[in-house]
Amino acid sequence: MMEMTPAKIIGGISAVAAAVAIVLWGVPYYIHAVVRADVKTELVGTDFAAGKKTADANTATLGAIATQLNGIEARMIARDEFIMQYFADQAARNSEN
Repeated sequence: MMEMTPAKIIGGISAVAAAVAIVLWGVPYYIHAVVRADVKTELVGTDFAAGKKTADANTATLGAIATQLNGIEARMIARDEFIMQYFADQAARNSEN
């Protein structure tokens, strides 16, 4: 059987520490390089002007929809007030009898 001397233990720990250091130093660099290349490729194919035009068109469309919904809400409130006035008139008419 192999005898474990302090030098062998320290050597083993040093080898493991060196391997961990290489991995921890190399992996972030590799990820950084790959992500940078992917982002550059993505940015080349991106048309920001078209995105801005689409966003502006969507904003205008949403504004028109909001105006329509506000009009619908106002008409519903007016209808509800009319119906409530009808019920109030009916109640007043019934209380007279």
